[in-house]
Amino acid sequence: MIEQSEFTLPIKMTVHWVTRIIFIFSIILFGAFAILSLLSDHDVFTSSIFLVFALLSVYTFIASQSTIEINQDSITLSSPPHGEYRMYWGEVRSVETNGATFAFVGDDRHLAISLVFVGNRKQEFLSFLNDFLEKQQLNVNPLSSMYLRQKNTKVG
Repeated sequence: MIEQSEFTLPIKMTVHWVTRIIFIFSIILFGAFAILSLLSDHDVFTSSIFLVFALLSVYTFIASQSTIEINQDSITLSSPPHGEYRMYWGEVRSVETNGATFAFVGDDRHLAISLVFVGNRKQEFLSFLNDFLEKQQLNVNPLSSMYLRQKNTKVG
């Protein structure tokens, strides 16, 4: 368990709203192109390509509903449609980062989070993480590709 100092816990981070609007726009745009392509030229192939991009945009929009929540006991990544992943602070043995992506590494488990599209409370999280690393005297290493996926942290 982490002592709360100047941080307001829990810290809940979500994808920036502008990013979500871009995903919605791409769904509409590619969907419209698919329909127009089919109606104007009856070109099923071109229409199918636009439809694939529209479906990828739908998937990306669903994934953009992800949240990262930090509390005194754990860090939790809720990532639709993949599920929920959690790692307790006491399990963290080291942290790897490239500045935008963080991997919390424990014994035979790890949790990776990306702050690339996070729109709120990112600086507060970074301050909390610096404080946590200093108190726990944990190693911070360059990010390794082997920790970019979740391992043994799925909750639901």
